[in-house]
Amino acid sequence: MIETRDISTFARQVFSRGRGARRSKGLYPEREWFVITLVFLGVFLGGAVLSVWYYQTYQRLPEQVTGRQAVSVPAYQAGAVEKAHAMYAAREEQYTQLFERANEQTSVNVTPAKATSTPAEVEVSTSTDALSATSSEPAADTVPDVTVSDIN
Repeated sequence: MIETRDISTFARQVFSRGRGARRSKGLYPEREWFVITLVFLGVFLGGAVLSVWYYQTYQRLPEQVTGRQAVSVPAYQAGAVEKAHAMYAAREEQYTQLFERANEQTSVNVTPAKATSTPAEVEVSTSTDALSATSSEPAADTVPDVTVSDIN
């Protein structure tokens, strides 16, 4: 057991003038601060050198890699535009003919919808009689005959 006499002797050694607490042999604050400061400076200077090196490397890249080439505008080819316009006009004409032929063969008269038109309003019957009626189904012989040459 530690007695009161031992505690007071320890306290006198710690608080006595000039002697104080003895420094442990493993701790040297000046050395620790010096090492920490050197490590920090090494990391900071190493990062700065690496940053400058990366900047210089990427600044000297060839022009084709960085995309800073001169931009050239392609010439307008009116003939190609007219040809494409004529091709799509012919397709529209074929579609219109097929659609008209299909409308002639069926009893339903529907007009083709344009892309800019508003949606058509359709009236739907909610009675149960309309659901049970089979006369609204088209007959098998009203299906138009469409061949590959009609589509192309």
